[in-house]
Amino acid sequence: MLKQCIVGMHQGVIYKCVVSLYLLIKKITSKSVILTSDEGKLSDWIPPEGSNISICAANMNQVLLACGNTLIYIGIEDMKLVEKKSLTLEYEISTLDITPIGDGNPTSSQVCTVGLWTENSVGIYTVPDFVEISKTILSEEIIPRSVLLVTMGSNTYLLVAMGDGNLFTFNYNIENGDLSHKKKIALASQSIVLKKFISGENKTNVFASSDRPAVVYCIDDKLVYSNVNLKGITSMCDFNTPSLGDSIVVTTEDSLTIGAIDEIQKLNISTIPLGEMPTKIHHDTESGMLVVSTQSETIGKIILVDTQSFDVLFNFDLEEEEEGLSITSMELDDQNYIVVGTGFINENEMEPERGRLLIFQFYQNSLVLKNETLINGSVNSIAEIRGYIICAVGSLIQLYSFTPNEIELLPSKFSINCQWITSLETRGNFVLVTDINSMHMLIFDEDVQSLECGANDITNNWNTSSAFLDSDNLIIGENSNNIVTMKRGEDLDMGNGTLEKTGHYHLGDLVNQIKPGSLVMKKLDGQGNLNPMLYTTTNGSIGVVATIDEELFELLLNVEKSMIKDVVSVGGFNHEEWRSFKNHRTTEPKEGFIDGDLIESLLELPKETIKRISDEVSVPVDDLQNLIEELSSSLH
Repeated sequence: MLKQCIVGMHQGVIYKCVVSLYLLIKKITSKSVILTSDEGKLSDWIPPEGSNISICAANMNQVLLACGNTLIYIGIEDMKLVEKKSLTLEYEISTLDITPIGDGNPTSSQVCTVGLWTENSVGIYTVPDFVEISKTILSEEIIPRSVLLVTMGSNTYLLVAMGDGNLFTFNYNIENGDLSHKKKIALASQSIVLKKFISGENKTNVFASSDRPAVVYCIDDKLVYSNVNLKGITSMCDFNTPSLGDSIVVTTEDSLTIGAIDEIQKLNISTIPLGEMPTKIHHDTESGMLVVSTQSETIGKIILVDTQSFDVLFNFDLEEEEEGLSITSMELDDQNYIVVGTGFINENEMEPERGRLLIFQFYQNSLVLKNETLINGSVNSIAEIRGYIICAVGSLIQLYSFTPNEIELLPSKFSINCQWITSLETRGNFVLVTDINSMHMLIFDEDVQSLECGANDITNNWNTSSAFLDSDNLIIGENSNNIVTMKRGEDLDMGNGTLEKTGHYHLGDLVNQIKPGSLVMKKLDGQGNLNPMLYTTTNGSIGVVATIDEELFELLLNVEKSMIKDVVSVGGFNHEEWRSFKNHRTTEPKEGFIDGDLIESLLELPKETIKRISDEVSVPVDDLQNLIEELSSSLH
């Protein structure tokens, strides 16, 4: 490696260094702009007396500066820096960009973007004349801190990052300068810095440096956001070398990292070989670790996996014939514990006759067994409620108190009719019990440390999974490939309440887990909290169910009805018949659900079809498309 000292590179705090054509380097500080080569300084530009450079932007041939509220454009002519134009604006400048766009000259731009303080606006100006093309006011309180005009796919976008971590996006018309399709998304909680970079196959992307960094890219002319597995990135730049290929450099407050962005045009899926069959997995939010039970031909284990490197940090061997069946986290006296339920699997027993309750505590990337107790049966499901442990043991519910030195079974004051409990979920003082052919909601009384029966649903559906949507509403998967929603009745506290069915939908796949969560880290502006739930199926699918308000539901229901007239499903299935709830006893039309896959396919329909649908539902075409795009990008 050749070390070269370049004259003039050691004066003042450097805002930006840009390599120009012919290996010229533009160095920008608060006091000057310097053009250098390997032979030394070639030219410089000094701001007017009494002024400092506050903001700068540059590409290979152009420099854009802000001195307070004065905008200055500098070009390179005959290896010299030449001031071409200046413009005094009404307010101080907060951010600048002069990135080349479109299919034109990749080293120079004909427009620049300027963000202003006070009125919190962004304007686009011609270069070098500084004629205003367009302008938009963004916020009454938050200023724009980073702007970028970038071409991705067949469209050009204006991206504006605000000081509060929100990102505005616009479609920019290169021909007339119009800004359209304004959208807003919460990417981070702190200020964002936007930077264009090129990934594999010469694809243009945008890196958003922040406390929660993300990559913005384009699929089918739709902006998509992907989170980056590093936190607190302050800046980034391209780092393309023959040995490293298309790499980037990212910095945090105390580190510099050279790396590459994985293929981001699809969900990043990694397979981590464990050498044993995983049977249960649990993410502990306090430690950020994965706790996994595994089973081999000889022995079962509880292992601790790092979620960044996926290294196995710790192994705990179970006893002979013992298998980990359930895992949860709980806190006691500000300490984080992992609770594992097991069962001893004996081929001569129709049902396991014994199991264990194991209490682990985290210690230096390992688990320490603090306590254990023998159970008369297998612990098939386990949950935490108000500092107590609740277990499903065969067809029974058992409640345990726990201290580091003692695990005590508390007496039950109720009985419910269960055959085999498949899962337990808790929310507040409520316990949702999923049996293979019934649902029960229990109430935990902290004063007397006991469970009481609150409501029942005995429908003889073969239930496979369940979860709380909120304190009043439930979602259930059942083995005829349907999902069902229920609501607790007002008579819950009377001890003999009912769970009322509010919706049902034929999914076409068997759901085996439903958990709160999201595939993306963002929230939808203007639509409130979608409360997304993730579900997994036995065929290996991951899906999302979201809650929407009644007004939006009615609109999308009308869109769905209108689309059915034109959209032909794969295999030619009748949509209404396919999505109808059906099991061995009954068939009923779907209720309370919108087919999200169908709704999203509107974006791929011919323009005349979209126009017909928008007319039928009385929503302008652009508004309808924007709504569906926002819903889609907010869920996956």
